[in-house]
Amino acid sequence: MITYNVVIPENKQQFFQEFLELIGANFEKNNQDFFITDEQKKILDERLKEDKSSFISARESLSQLRGKYGL
Repeated sequence: MITYNVVIPENKQQFFQEFLELIGANFEKNNQDFFITDEQKKILDERLKEDKSSFISARESLSQLRGKYGL
């Protein structure tokens, strides 16, 4: 058995659910809202206080993370 975790747009949910039922797949609908912890909020608040000239782009940030952690 193979398990998939997918994110479906709201406007496609009905179609996708009907498709899963049609092929006899077992599925679980899980609506989870994204949230951040208080610790993450604190880190973001501290970062907002820093000089904006030290900011890097999201692309550069991901590049650095990939290099450092092999992501």
